[in-house]
Amino acid sequence: MRYLESLGIMHRDLKPSNVFLTHPGKGARAIIADFGLARPVPEPDSEAVLTGETGTYVYMAPEVIRHEKYTGAADVFSFGVLLNELASGLVPYSNAHYTPVQVAFGVADRSLRPELASGVDPGLTAVIVSAWSQDPTERPTFIGITDGLDSMSVQLVGDDGEALGDVDDDTGGGGLAGLFKGMFGGG
Repeated sequence: MRYLESLGIMHRDLKPSNVFLTHPGKGARAIIADFGLARPVPEPDSEAVLTGETGTYVYMAPEVIRHEKYTGAADVFSFGVLLNELASGLVPYSNAHYTPVQVAFGVADRSLRPELASGVDPGLTAVIVSAWSQDPTERPTFIGITDGLDSMSVQLVGDDGEALGDVDDDTGGGGLAGLFKGMFGGG
């Protein structure tokens, strides 16, 4: 996503089913897929307007739901929801039993967000919360996100590459730590 951002491209449907791992286990890399909705980010002074309600409601940014002008910050919002899902292991909003349309109205009108992952490093929680800010201008860039996560890598992953407090799965993937390493580089 950092690379797409550097090219001025929005994915517009970032969600777990569009993220693949190169292989199970350690050293896996995350690959972003399905660029069918991807578009160039419009210039700030452009009259171009992108289609609203594009993507998947559960991961969609409020401004996209409301059919407002939007930028790559919409992908950052989606990433925040996805990152919380990785950290919590819970499908967003599943504990509330909302329909996708109810989620969309709640996100757009009431600042509804998924339940935050518990027992997670406070720095990671801060990244998640900042990524899903209601105001898109307050969301970090992917450069800021990856730099922040890189600076927290020892707290999140540990010196040995294993997630702190994370139970290694049967494939040896290291759970969240393995995915972070795949998404943001390293070991």
